Amino acid sequence: PHPSQEKFRLIRANDDAAVLDALSFTAPKIRLLRSLTVEKKNSVQFMTEGTRECPG
Repeated sequence: PHPSQEKFRLIRANDDAAVLDALSFTAPKIRLLRSLTVEKKNSVQFMTEGTRECPG
């Protein structure tokens, strides 16, 4: 796929206690891939949601 057909978005927020990263990606063969990462000083949580291939 041509890079202009792909959409990538990253949002980062942080404060003194944690860093939050929200990521989304779409392309012609992938409808949507989203992930969320929460990092604290002594722990990390990671969640991924919704990977689907489009027909064709």
